[in-house]
Amino acid sequence: MERRAAMRRILSLILFLLLSGSAGFAAGEEERRLLLVTDSASGVTSLSNGEIHRLFLGLPVEKGGHVLEAVINRSDPFLYEVFLQKIVGMSSIVYERHILANVIQIGGHRPKVFNDTRTLIGALTQNHGTVTVLWDNDAAASNLSIIGEVWRGTEK
Repeated sequence: MERRAAMRRILSLILFLLLSGSAGFAAGEEERRLLLVTDSASGVTSLSNGEIHRLFLGLPVEKGGHVLEAVINRSDPFLYEVFLQKIVGMSSIVYERHILANVIQIGGHRPKVFNDTRTLIGALTQNHGTVTVLWDNDAAASNLSIIGEVWRGTEK
């Protein structure tokens, strides 16, 4: 009986150590942050969750005298998946259908899609009131205003 209890304690300890070790970063893994950004000249410093959601669904959002425009960053598949989950809360197919329905039914507009980060950053700096998501290292290397943090973690 004592031997069984000791084995259970040992197994529980091993399980605890395995589970707590998985919460840390593996060797070489780096924490990443996905940020919501806009051009510095827009004057936009924050957006509510509802405004962000409406903006990326192609609906008009006005802030600080500017009509904001969302652009989609498709330069990284993982970034796009995080965007779908954390901002619009839809799968890619459902999101595309929803955008199309907005365009047809209420005259919304389809957000522009960029597959290259440099081109996207150039478009942000030239078009005041344009909003998108970027990895923290890309946002830090540019002259953009950070509106908020969308996600923080590591790629698995």
